[in-house]
This record gives sequence, C-alpha cells and structure tokens, in this order.
Amino acid sequence: MPDTSSGSVHVTEHQQADAAIAYGAAVISPDGTVFGINVNLDYGNATRVGTDERIVGGFTVKAFVDGSSPGEIYRSITAECINVGINSAGEDKWSNDAINLIDSLTMNGTSIQFNLPTGWSTLGHSASRPQFETTFDVEVNGTSQTLSMWQMPNAPVGFYLTAEESNPKAIQVGGMTAWISEGVTTPGYTTLVAERDGTAFSISGRVPTDQLIAIAREMVRAPQTEWTAPVDPNVTRITPAPAPAGCQLPGFDIVPNPAS
Repeated sequence: MPDTSSGSVHVTEHQQADAAIAYGAAVISPDGTVFGINVNLDYGNATRVGTDERIVGGFTVKAFVDGSSPGEIYRSITAECINVGINSAGEDKWSNDAINLIDSLTMNGTSIQFNLPTGWSTLGHSASRPQFETTFDVEVNGTSQTLSMWQMPNAPVGFYLTAEESNPKAIQVGGMTAWISEGVTTPGYTTLVAERDGTAFSISGRVPTDQLIAIAREMVRAPQTEWTAPVDPNVTRITPAPAPAGCQLPGFDIVPNPAS
C-alpha cells in the first residue's frame, strides 16, 4: 500500500476486477528478454492490423505490432476457442528466442504447457484472481501526479509482466527484485512490477523512474482487508465477459529446464 501517513499521498479511487477466465505469466530468455504469456478465451472479435503469419512448431502463429508502440510484438496462437499470446518488446517478431519459446509449447484439449529451453527461466504463472486497484496522487518535484497500483494476492510477479512497451529491467528495491519498463505510447510513463508477501503488484504513472522506485521503497505493508475491501461506496467493479458456450479454459503450466 502507498504510505499515506505523511499527507503527501492522496487516494482518489478504488477499483476491483473479478477473476477473469485467463492465465498470466512471464519467462526470460538467456539474453534477458522478458516474454509475457497470456492464455485466455478467444471471442473471435479481435481485429489485427498488419498481421504476419508463420507456421512455427506445428502451430499457426500470427504476429502483429501496435502502430503506436512499434517495438512491442504480439504473437497469437488460437486453437478452437483458446488463445495463447506470446509478447515481447525490442526484438524481431521471429527472433530465435521467440521461435525457441514457441517450439517448447504443447497444447491439447485439456492442457497447455511450455517446457522451457535450456537457459530460460520463469517469473511465475497464475490463473487470474480478484484484483484490486488504488489510484492516488503524489507530489513529484512540486507537481501532483496520478499513479495507479494494481494488486493480486497469491500471485507471482510474472502475472503483471504479460505485455510491456519496453523490455523490463530488473532492479533491487528494498530487498525485493522489481521490474521497470518505460512507456512508448506515452513518453515519461513508467511501470514498476514486483511481488511482496505473496502479492503481485504493478505501479504506473507519468513519473521518472527514480521517483517511482522511491515511492515503491516507501510503501508500507497493510492487512489485505484494508485494500481488498476499501471503505469506498463508489468503488468501481470490473466484471469479465462470460465464456462462450461450450468453451472451457485448459490447465496451464510452465516447466523449467533442469539443465538451466
């Protein structure tokens, strides 16, 4: 939780997102590229502009780039009603790392699994659970800036690294490893993702990296009941769309390579 005791932090809004029918994860290639992985239901209504399609590992893989963030690559594999997304920033759509990761994927009607290649590591994976957002204003160099913090209990840091505009970099913040990425579509927008006490969290806003790190260092531990059930009659609740008829999310796993 942000530390409000000094009076320089002002909470302005709370939101709660119900559990979605999805998984989130992140893995790291040997050269340090973070690949975000998301598994969700395919509702058949996504329009992809500039899609590049290839067969990799026996799968039809569609790769595309968001025009406003040309360094961010989305790769999509769809099987029946399930979509597997493999995302990265700052490298080629069909890099050796991307192909090696896709080659490690197996899918059937009941299971989706990545058996990571040698040298790769995982930042964890999790099914979606209820998430909680706190929006707050802070003073940065004499100016008020709005930050957003999402938290999900019982989740690893990888859950919040599924799609970043720049390749996240690892830093140490108060005894924990955090991941920093800088925005492209909004210059000056920075995101810090970490996990503490079993809760994954993501803080983002238009603040310099050093200021965001300082804010993360000043965060205080608070009982879950204080931020999972805020005393706010205007809390916004986000409810995901129901699954298409007959569609069920398979199991999901990431298996590290014992040789790594």
